[in-house]
Amino acid sequence: MVTVEKLTPAWREAFLVSRNSLFTPIESPYLEQVENPDSSVPVRTFIGRDQSKVLSWGSFYLRGLHTEREHAPDLRVAMACAIGTLPDQQRQGLGAKVWRAAEMALAQEVDGVLVYTGESGPGYSFYRAMGYLPLLYPPCVRQKVSRESGVEQDVAMTRPLAGFDDFWRSSPPVFTECYRGSGGFLADRPGSLKRWTKASFFYHANAVGCIPQVSWLQDESSGSWIAYAIWAGPIEKIDWKRGAVEIWELACHDNCSTKSLDQLLRPARQAARKGSGYVDWWAVPGRLTERMLELDFTELPRSLCVLGKVFDPARNLAEQLEVRGFPADCLNGAGGRVEIRVGDCLVEIERDAATRMVFARSSASQEHQLGMLTIRPMAKARATLEAFDAALPRVPWSYLASEYI
Repeated sequence: MVTVEKLTPAWREAFLVSRNSLFTPIESPYLEQVENPDSSVPVRTFIGRDQSKVLSWGSFYLRGLHTEREHAPDLRVAMACAIGTLPDQQRQGLGAKVWRAAEMALAQEVDGVLVYTGESGPGYSFYRAMGYLPLLYPPCVRQKVSRESGVEQDVAMTRPLAGFDDFWRSSPPVFTECYRGSGGFLADRPGSLKRWTKASFFYHANAVGCIPQVSWLQDESSGSWIAYAIWAGPIEKIDWKRGAVEIWELACHDNCSTKSLDQLLRPARQAARKGSGYVDWWAVPGRLTERMLELDFTELPRSLCVLGKVFDPARNLAEQLEVRGFPADCLNGAGGRVEIRVGDCLVEIERDAATRMVFARSSASQEHQLGMLTIRPMAKARATLEAFDAALPRVPWSYLASEYI
């Protein structure tokens, strides 16, 4: 008989054995660290087990998601990671059973769940079947590096990220200017990122086989930072990333030139010569990507997808509307749609549309055009849509790999 439950200390070692049989192995001390109730980034793990071993599991980091909607509360999300079922237990519904149990428990703590998965892998169809919507397909760009061993001049200053306190003092203004108007990343920065670097096993050298670095440029007159890059590689202990050099976060001021960005990335290029010979970066909207393309980064085929689900979209929309001075009565109606009463108007939003609006991935006008949002009476549709769009604007998402890994 299979028991589905939250992971307890008694089953940690059995969970570790099963997990490590499918994924890059982690060590017992790291698992104890992240599963500690007092961890800086709380983790919730749910398992399906018999009397001797763990058969299926799902782990979730609890975090805040920044939406960039003025005054609106950050979304509380569970970020899924290390989801798996032992091969001889697959296609029997056990993974879905564990996932449903996890959702029931997580709904008491967070607004929704985010999942990052390969679009062509088996996980994508599983999450879609579980009701998760694609929210973003982050593009990856790659720069091939010459194998010549010549030393590049004027390389950016570089240090290991761990223990580099100046990063947490000097980087926030750069990040804020670079990503102002964007959402989709860790809320409460830079504190959230500092906590994440301590919690994510990708920041542990003994797990990935390299030490994450930060390179930066400073203004010569003021000493203030103008650009930085968090990067790692060559990665040696993760099969699907072996030999890769990855930029995990990149930010610069508006006046940072393409030439300066080239200087900033030289340490990462030097590292790439010792590995696979290329540098990867998950591109973000706007001028920064244009500059990277000018540096001969080329776009790779689409592969990764960010999917999401909201447990109670009516409540989330009501919260976001209220803090924007738009009080409304929001209820979950038939079929999971959201029904909003605004004066003598009734706004009906299908569940998928409401989910996109909660995550700031869509606006009322866009969903209305798609026929996913209706307004009665129709005579008041235009004014109502304008009010909703002002209160709940669509926000471009910046995908930062350091949040995923």
